[in-house]
Amino acid sequence: MTRNENQDSSSKNTFKTFDNDSLATWSDLHHDILFLVMMQLGVLDFTPFSGVCKWWRSLAISNKSKFMETRPLTFISIPTEPKEEDYSYYLEDIEERSLTSILPHSGGRKCVGFTCDHLILFGSKTNDLWLIDPITRHGIHFPDIPSSVSVDPKRIKDFLVFSPSMFGWVFVMTDGSTDIWFSISGHGAWRHVSSTFPILDLHVFKGKMYAIDNSRHLYELTLSPEPKLTLLETENFPIFSQHNFFTSTDDSLILSGKMSERPCKAYKLDFEEMKWVLYKTCKGGGECIHSKLMRSAAVKHGKVEVYFLQLMHIGMLLLSL
Repeated sequence: MTRNENQDSSSKNTFKTFDNDSLATWSDLHHDILFLVMMQLGVLDFTPFSGVCKWWRSLAISNKSKFMETRPLTFISIPTEPKEEDYSYYLEDIEERSLTSILPHSGGRKCVGFTCDHLILFGSKTNDLWLIDPITRHGIHFPDIPSSVSVDPKRIKDFLVFSPSMFGWVFVMTDGSTDIWFSISGHGAWRHVSSTFPILDLHVFKGKMYAIDNSRHLYELTLSPEPKLTLLETENFPIFSQHNFFTSTDDSLILSGKMSERPCKAYKLDFEEMKWVLYKTCKGGGECIHSKLMRSAAVKHGKVEVYFLQLMHIGMLLLSL
């Protein structure tokens, strides 16, 4: 057998071939190859990439956190006034590349906030929520919000988490009252836990949920097996002239005053001593401190302009509830 014949024989054993009746599809690409291709994309390319087919979409959603960790800042602009049809939204990256796309499930809804990579869309007529990831356009539905809850962007505090113990996405919110409401996607019913004083803010940090009230109390919130608020005794609880709000870095749970305060101070919780210690002071106001913290979004009403300081870096939050 000649050398060329050897090569032909080897090639037949090495490469998979297809006849005209059995053409390869995009979904036949190997996982590792497809992942390498995805990691070469920009943020704006990620949206059409995740819409090629179910297999590509599954890979994109499950690896989105890895993809977004090293990507530059992105600007998103969407309308807040509801329209009957799904409306378009605009994305622009740091290199001034832009993309206009349709936001699914947005017809008849207005944007009332942002949490864990998702825009929060509220239907005033249907009284339900769709949480939409603007990059993958993945949606999570929460129906029949309790009539006592005021879905006001200026008052509502919320977050979205994925809980293995509760087998799904959980949306937690408060409207500044004494009640904290939560619902598991696909289960419909809303449940709540109450505090003695009105709740100012909610936050997730290292797999645990926290709440603060207007009487300077810090709580840990657990939802399973029964929802409850556990008071955490802390020292040196900071005093602000305006309402407190949470934020965090990878290593610190941080409490700060309103962004209009000057100078603005932020405090982090020392979990070993359960004491609040000064984290940073900024004479320029809270914008300076807030801009140095991760997982932050600034929302302007009338027209929502969401600036992600580390866009979609949070990914899927896993809780032991």
